[in-house]
Amino acid sequence: MTVLVVAPGSAGDVHPNVGLALALSRSGQRGILLTQFPEQLPATLPNGVRHFNYVPFSRVLPCAAAFVHHGGIGTTAQALAAGSFTGATP
Repeated sequence: MTVLVVAPGSAGDVHPNVGLALALSRSGQRGILLTQFPEQLPATLPNGVRHFNYVPFSRVLPCAAAFVHHGGIGTTAQALAAGSFTGATP
């Protein structure tokens, strides 16, 4: 599966990573937006981008093309353990 995984964490309102997911979808890249906070979601998601409240990182990261996240220690550790290409945007 070639997909970008975006997890903004508990950063508050719509996180810049959400914009990244939306921009990539316009280029044909599929995306998974992981957040349990509805205020971080745009009104509608474009085709190719799916939202999930929760997916175990251990299940999705090994299959991800890249993982963009908030930079928390636990999330970063899981990304490194999965060998995922990762970028943090606090």
